Amino acid sequence: MRRGLRLSLASIVIAAGGQAAAQEEFAGLPRITGHGSLWGGFGSVANNSGGQDLCIGPDCSNTFDSDTPFLFGGDLQIGGRWTPRFSTQLDLLGRIGEDWSTDPLLEPEKRDGFAGGTVGLHLSLRDYRSFLVGPFGALTVGSLIGAPDTPLSGMAGVEAMRILDRTTLYLQAGYFDALDYDSYNSIIFGDLWFVRGVARHFPDPDTRLQIEAMYGEGRDQIEFDDGTGGDRFQLASWGVEIARRIRDTRVSLFAAYDGLYMFDPYETIDDVTPEDSDTLFQHTMRLGIRLHFGARTLAEENAAGANLDLPEFTQPLALYKLFDEYSEDF
Repeated sequence: MRRGLRLSLASIVIAAGGQAAAQEEFAGLPRITGHGSLWGGFGSVANNSGGQDLCIGPDCSNTFDSDTPFLFGGDLQIGGRWTPRFSTQLDLLGRIGEDWSTDPLLEPEKRDGFAGGTVGLHLSLRDYRSFLVGPFGALTVGSLIGAPDTPLSGMAGVEAMRILDRTTLYLQAGYFDALDYDSYNSIIFGDLWFVRGVARHFPDPDTRLQIEAMYGEGRDQIEFDDGTGGDRFQLASWGVEIARRIRDTRVSLFAAYDGLYMFDPYETIDDVTPEDSDTLFQHTMRLGIRLHFGARTLAEENAAGANLDLPEFTQPLALYKLFDEYSEDF
């Protein structure tokens, strides 16, 4: 009996010591950590045949002629560690593109770019160097410049992270929808359920390799006078990023590739066949710079700092307008 009690007490002491050691490892970090990024890039938009003309509308009567668009963006992510188990993170993101289109549905000067932004919040319970779990939420907006107004949209979901020795696995699942689509006479991107997975690997503390993928299914948020509308659509995105922190500085450089696929069948708008569906592929290359504060290495930031992010919906919100030839504004 006494031996069992001694073993139990020893186990508690060892576990407490391990937790204390894990906390001691980050004892020198401030409660507030994070990073800010600026980047630039270019991309292309095309249909599934690989050409530069995107079929728009059930009869393919219009095409989207994609130039090579230039994109610019940035983000600010601030994390706070308030107790040994509880942390928060604030995300601010924005991006803008130009020379996206000379689409005949609008005058060229009204379809030459897009803009969008997101603000989000994460609440997390975590065991540093082990796991993280909690809810997240965000507000986002994105639209082609000059296109019909796009309502404010929101997302909410749950996320979990498993931190291993040099590899981190990150999973998110949630819901995205327009908040005021009833006041817009336009096909709105929304009613979307999504799941996103991210894997990060650190060959050394100042080098990070990341791959990610997301899949979602949504529904057009509009109903016409004849009762049609509300088509299902599909979305998939993927990406790769490599980041390297410059030794003995607060600066890291990164290069990234992002891909996007959207499919809109138009099945209930005009009772058309699947052959008249719209499919869109978008590819983007980005180069950027980050300024870090708080954490001493990229691996340390991943374990105990601002290590969360959000799904990218500003470009899908904007590009989905290319499927919308039914708005009275066109």
